[in-house]
Amino acid sequence: MYTGKKFEEDFRKCAEANNLNIIRLQDGMGGYAGVNNICDFILYVKPHQLLLELKAHRGKSLPLNCITENQYKGLLEKSKFDGVIAGILINFYEYDKVYFVPIQQVATLKQSAYKSINIDYCDIVGIEIVANKKRTRYDYNVGTFICDLECSPYVK
Repeated sequence: MYTGKKFEEDFRKCAEANNLNIIRLQDGMGGYAGVNNICDFILYVKPHQLLLELKAHRGKSLPLNCITENQYKGLLEKSKFDGVIAGILINFYEYDKVYFVPIQQVATLKQSAYKSINIDYCDIVGIEIVANKKRTRYDYNVGTFICDLECSPYVK
């Protein structure tokens, strides 16, 4: 199984274990031809709806071209609604670090002609999701992530 698919599966299981309402949207990688969603997951935590695109990447930075134009524009548009928080969860798996980066911060990078999202940038503007590594898989502390997110400036 691909690293990205393991990341998605582990995140979903951890959200469900925290009794969170999470929906996995079908994607083209899973064999669903013609599907063009803006994100991988919809997570509802009253009173917020989170739209999350998960990316697993090797190295210290995620190239912005790994986020499709459809994902970027769709997440940015949906983030304008009250109560909607949209962004990218980036798993820098070589460093065992996972961050939530709001789509508005991705927009700032794109507008400044950056080509990637660096792990150091994530340390500054992102929200780290604490994870415990079990042999080869991860247990993500989704509950703490939700608390951190609700206390962040990214919540309207």
